[in-house]
Amino acid sequence: MPGITYSCVRKLAGTGPLQIHVLKIDLNNKKVNVKPCLAKGVIGNLERTSSIALRNNAIAAVNGSFFETRNKMHLPVGFMIINGQVVNKSILQRTAIGITKDRKIVFGIPKIKGYAMNLTNRKSILIWGINRPRKVNEAVIYTSEYGDNTGTDRSGIELAVKSDGTIIKRSLGNSYIPRDGFVLSLQGWPADFALKTKETDKIGLVYGLSEKWKDVEQAITGGPLLVKDGEIIHRESIVSENFNNKLLAPTSRTAIGVSKDNELILVVADGKQSSGGITGATFDEMAGIMKDAGAVGAIGLDGGHTSTMYLNGKIVNDPLMKYEGLVSNAIVITYDGWEIPIALKPKVPEFVYVPPDEELVEALKSNANMAPSTYIPRPEDFGMYGIDDVYNRMIRPFLFH
Repeated sequence: MPGITYSCVRKLAGTGPLQIHVLKIDLNNKKVNVKPCLAKGVIGNLERTSSIALRNNAIAAVNGSFFETRNKMHLPVGFMIINGQVVNKSILQRTAIGITKDRKIVFGIPKIKGYAMNLTNRKSILIWGINRPRKVNEAVIYTSEYGDNTGTDRSGIELAVKSDGTIIKRSLGNSYIPRDGFVLSLQGWPADFALKTKETDKIGLVYGLSEKWKDVEQAITGGPLLVKDGEIIHRESIVSENFNNKLLAPTSRTAIGVSKDNELILVVADGKQSSGGITGATFDEMAGIMKDAGAVGAIGLDGGHTSTMYLNGKIVNDPLMKYEGLVSNAIVITYDGWEIPIALKPKVPEFVYVPPDEELVEALKSNANMAPSTYIPRPEDFGMYGIDDVYNRMIRPFLFH
């Protein structure tokens, strides 16, 4: 289709022959849409990239972010925004790529500060995390992307809230998550916020993102940062983003970048094959590949068995050991007017973002810390789940219903 080009390249590199699949997407073409999609539509599930693509009527797709493999949660690693909705935030400092409302690309490690606010009495509580297991002395938000229920124990208090801020139900744990709302789950001293909330009160969420990310509609975390301002910088990024040495060996790899002409560049390098001498790529080689492909900025994505490029109904790369691995999420490309004859994923109601009035913002700023005087502050108290999330100035606070 116009604005989408694919090529397969074989070249010789330091580790041996490479087979590279390059997909270029013209973001200036308004018929092209790019966004991350969750496996089976919710956080913590696994699905093949090709299956995610089929469900979302995608003309093309590649595998997405790294994800947790040490337990059954399979949570994505890092920050993720889908259709303007923050659906995940984890502790690791890894580079993310974002697509703004005007279809421009940004790279960096986004910072976020969030509060739940009682819109009736203007009291608020810090939000420690989004769509991940709640810890002691925390307030965590659960949206429908997490599944049907929060899965929490009965040691906290939870408020199920509709899209208009109305409190549906108050419970102790494992609350049902409304499709058009969220659950505010509180444990320890933050639970005092719920205890002081009346059934007739309304609850809203206020998020603040750093300036570069305030207009981002879609975002996904990868790493390391391979190319910045047209220069290869992966070696510094591998150290600063704390990549384990086990992840540095040649293998199948996926990367995403952007050209100076606002062309999104998706690349999959095939890993070791039983024939043809293909050996796989290192981060060093992927950085060079992305620069050669015209990227002025680029990051790595998940690799190994998950590296997959789907195009026009089929997988075009050679998956490692001929097996398409399961992924937590994928980057999908849809094209207005293009369809493949499959059953489409049921539509989920979208959240609507509404800027708050100045009075609400001032009330938020004036709220004192609700922690008792005996409470010893922790690093994660100063940001959204993690020592890396130091306090950020609230650039453009907003409520979502």
